[in-house]
Amino acid sequence: MTKHNSDNESRSKSPDAATESAERLEGLLRDLETLQAYLQERGRHAYELAQRFLANARRDAGSRAYDERQATMLEYQHSILSDMNFALWWTFPSAPTAKIHLAPAV
Repeated sequence: MTKHNSDNESRSKSPDAATESAERLEGLLRDLETLQAYLQERGRHAYELAQRFLANARRDAGSRAYDERQATMLEYQHSILSDMNFALWWTFPSAPTAKIHLAPAV
């Protein structure tokens, strides 16, 4: 079997390829951490807004229907964001900040 120059070149490039691969993986994990932090913040914000709308629905009978619909929509949004965040954590549990810190679902 004849060895080609391309075989020798690929062997000599493998340390660089491994370094590049590791850097890309680190970049991906950083991006996933950023996405996870964003999902956490958006989920927390949606939850807090839903609670405000529910409190206002109890106080103001005139806008009760509107406030309850808004709260329901925000609770649904919170649930979706929580599910997305959990899916990221479940897919990449070894990521350094793979933790879920969302407010509890209502």
